Amino acid sequence: METLNNNPNNTETLHSILEGALEGKRAHLSPQNALEGLKLDITGRKILNTPYTIWQLLKHINYWQDKFLARIQGMEVEGDASWVEGWEDNLNAESQEDLDREVEKLLKGINSAVAIMRTDGDLIRDKTYYSSKYDVIQSMASHLSYHLAEVILLRRIFGAWPPPSGGFVW
Repeated sequence: METLNNNPNNTETLHSILEGALEGKRAHLSPQNALEGLKLDITGRKILNTPYTIWQLLKHINYWQDKFLARIQGMEVEGDASWVEGWEDNLNAESQEDLDREVEKLLKGINSAVAIMRTDGDLIRDKTYYSSKYDVIQSMASHLSYHLAEVILLRRIFGAWPPPSGGFVW
């Protein structure tokens, strides 16, 4: 059986799928558009029976994104003792600047993952918890997609959707 690493067409297909998931192509809205125009007046709002605020979701995405990026860069990543470690206690950012920095951090991390995919010819081999660096990037993309959908839903509930540049409204 031919391995994925030996078939350039498979590698190109995987790159395309994962880049699309990270950058917001096809069925996904780009993270930049999904987070565009976020303001403090909504990012710390809590709704009855919703577990997290937009700010907490953003911090959570970045917490795990840092771990995913460390893994694909070959760093050793310690596991968490509890699921609580990945969640922010504060309901909102201290300032609009803090919020903007957190959004920028997320977008830079996505760009880093895409750049690594485009330049690292050895994404198949990995000695970490995941069976390959592709698995790590796929997990990062799925995690991002899952939680950005929550952010978008909350933005819709708060009347802060679509973002200034537009977005899916169905």
